[in-house]
Amino acid sequence: MKAASPGRSLQSADGYGYRDLAHHPAIAAARVVVELLRSRLIFRSVLDVGCGVGLWLREYCTQGVEDVFGLDGPWVPKENLAIPAENFLTHDLTMPFQLGRQFDLVMCLEVAEHLPAASADVLLDSLAAHGGQIFFSAAIPGQGGFQHVNEQLQDYWIERFRAREFTAYDVIRPLIWNHPNVPYYYAQNALVFSRTPLPFPTEFIPSPIHPEIFRRRSDPRNYSLKAILKHAPFYLRRLLKSGKRAETDPT
Repeated sequence: MKAASPGRSLQSADGYGYRDLAHHPAIAAARVVVELLRSRLIFRSVLDVGCGVGLWLREYCTQGVEDVFGLDGPWVPKENLAIPAENFLTHDLTMPFQLGRQFDLVMCLEVAEHLPAASADVLLDSLAAHGGQIFFSAAIPGQGGFQHVNEQLQDYWIERFRAREFTAYDVIRPLIWNHPNVPYYYAQNALVFSRTPLPFPTEFIPSPIHPEIFRRRSDPRNYSLKAILKHAPFYLRRLLKSGKRAETDPT
């Protein structure tokens, strides 16, 4: 993520919920998901690309994974890091990175949608360069969120990983789809990509729409004033047309 002015950095930290960590949704989600991953995959080291303040990495450590490392943009408030400062690197994720080592598991959750489309392949090349097993999720169109600029259906990412000789596996989604402690975006989007075969399904609907997204998009209370004003002319024209039809309806 690109270097930002101090004001922009503060805005981003607040937007991602990293100023007040007490109720951050990643805490409860990580507790559930990390346990599931550890029961299904073999790994002793984890790299988290776009780690924020390291809440997921802290949970890996809690569950016995001692070798962890994370990187993210300059907006991350280092005073709130949940991992040791030496385990964190500030980096612009629109640019390639090379840490000079491999990890058993590379993860990148709900990060790619925050980067310009022109940086998508740069990000995937960097992920693939650091390990053969990648836990990945990214927002689909309409999911919405803070500073989303490249929401894509999962087919988009699956094809790009395939070009790098990774296969997509449905390792945990069926187990967390309706889990009360796991936000819908992880439940919908989280896949494992691997260069070596894994004993998990590959025959799945690659772009499911979680019912929580439908509920949120269909509830006007979730619309910002900006979104309402943007679509107001459309609904006004439709209302006027509906009124004209009613006037000419002989019944």
